Parts: sequence; structure tokens; C-alpha cells
Amino acid sequence: MRIFVDRWNQRLSLFRQPELGSRFSTKRFHCYLAFRLSFRCFQMNHPTDSYRALRVSLSRVRKLLARVPFDRCVSQLDHLKIQAFILLSHAAFEEYLEELSKSVARAAVNDCRGTGRISKVILALVSQEAILQVKHRDEPRKKVAVDSVADIPRFASVAAANLFRDIEKNHGIKIENQENLLLPIGINPEDFIEVSAAMDALGSKRGNVAHRSVIRVEDTRSSILHTVDQILRDLRELDKQACRNLSL
Repeated sequence: MRIFVDRWNQRLSLFRQPELGSRFSTKRFHCYLAFRLSFRCFQMNHPTDSYRALRVSLSRVRKLLARVPFDRCVSQLDHLKIQAFILLSHAAFEEYLEELSKSVARAAVNDCRGTGRISKVILALVSQEAILQVKHRDEPRKKVAVDSVADIPRFASVAAANLFRDIEKNHGIKIENQENLLLPIGINPEDFIEVSAAMDALGSKRGNVAHRSVIRVEDTRSSILHTVDQILRDLRELDKQACRNLSL
């Protein structure tokens, strides 16, 4: 308790005006609080809102498998339920990656425009957009004006707008999709190789289910639940890294 009081007094001492003796500068203190609150608005902590929504979505989807035998499928209905679970869990992970990318990029740009702070996300946004401007020169992509290149907040805003358009066109969670969604916010899927590979494999399963009319899958309730639960657990580190990138 004593340590807390001493630290608080140290902070309050910053707002006393020497020319007024010990009188407290309310205006300066309010400015400090406003800055701290605005800074906190741009920060994110794990679990992010996107991760919480993912957990809720998967908990609802699990109910599909409630009456499916644990280690085998004994009817076409069991196979259909597992197929539906694969499709819906895939959609939940896809939505998570998209929403995480949007929310982190938006927070970083607002922080940059409000405080001028250049986070790792801003650096990633700008550098990735610069690459895409050259790589996709002939595609309908919002161009970065020459005079805005030196204006980092403006450049980042254009980059974020283009990222949001790319997210709207995203369909899938395979490695290519992961790179398109995560590299602009400073996350390399290769740094999370296990969960990246697991999502890529789930993307392949989803493709097999979506593009075939055969009502049969090799997965059991046990195997597919293990896969999905493992991806969910492993995504925690990726979620934490996204939050750290906003403060670096």
C-alpha cells in the first residue's frame, strides 16, 4: 500500500506548478488523463474480442455433434453432422482471422493518427502495401499518392483501406489466405507453423466437403474435435502477438 501511495504522489508532483507553490494544476492533470485514456483506447489485450467471439462460435457449433458416436459414424446423418461441423468451424476460424486483421489494423491507424506513434503494425501495413502497389500494379487497387508517401499516417490509412477490401474478398484459411490477412498486421504465419499448418489442413478438409456430393467423411467426432480444439488453443499465442504488435 505504501508503495502505491508513493508512486501516486510521484505522478501528482508532475502536475504541481512551481510558480504557484504547491498548488495543483488541474488543467495539466486533465490533459495527462486524456492522453492516457486515448492511448489505452488503441491498445488491445488477449483475449481479443475476435478471439472471444471465436470461442463462442465454436461452442455453439459443437452442439451439432452431441449425439454422434465418439469414435465412428454409424449413419449418413452422423457423416452429415461432421461435414456440417467442418464447414462451420472453418467459417468461424476464417471470421476470426478477418476480424482480428481488421481490428488490429484499425487500432494501429487510429493510434498513429491520434498520437503519431509508429507501431510494428504500422510498419507492416506500410511495407506490405508498398509491395502490393508494385506487385499488383494493373489491378483495381487504391493508389498511394506521391505526396502521401512521406506522410506515414496518411499512407497507413490508404494501406488499411486496401486491406479491408482484400479481407472482403478473402475466402479460406489456407496458408495463402493467412499471409494475406496476417502479414499486414506484422504476423508471419511461419512463426506459428503448427497452427498455420493445422488451419491449412482444415481448409483442405473444408474444400473436400464443399466440392463433393458424397455423404461420407473419414473424420470421427473424436478426431475433428481434437483438431479444432488444438487450433483454438494454439491461436492464443497468435492472438497475444497481435496485441503486442500494437505496443511495439
